[in-house]
Amino acid sequence: MITKDTDIITKNKLNFGNFNLNLPNTFLPKPIDRDYKIGYIERYVVTKINYSEITEVSGDVYKKIDSNFFKKVKFKWKITGVLNSKFDGKMLLEQGVIEFNKKQIEEINLIINGANNVFKNYTQFYKQTN
Repeated sequence: MITKDTDIITKNKLNFGNFNLNLPNTFLPKPIDRDYKIGYIERYVVTKINYSEITEVSGDVYKKIDSNFFKKVKFKWKITGVLNSKFDGKMLLEQGVIEFNKKQIEEINLIINGANNVFKNYTQFYKQTN
């Protein structure tokens, strides 16, 4: 399916001249050493309010997206630590990367339906640290 942006005459009539209603280009984060020391990265996803395609964008693009036309979510993505949560009996000692990231996506999916179909690899960018 091909989508077309609103033509310039209609944009001007509706006073949309300053809005870009197209989905931005997809962005894939590239964690650096500092991110691994912190243990997580910030990720950003957007979708048009009336459209189902989900796009991951950079933080700079995310800030510029108009929430009148797009649903947008910023979230933490754990990239270091134990893979699976550690417990002492029923007491959580450390939340694992997999459980943390899965919970993030479950919460995002409540806002942007279909996020769980896009973010399936809960260990994406994971790096074991000492």
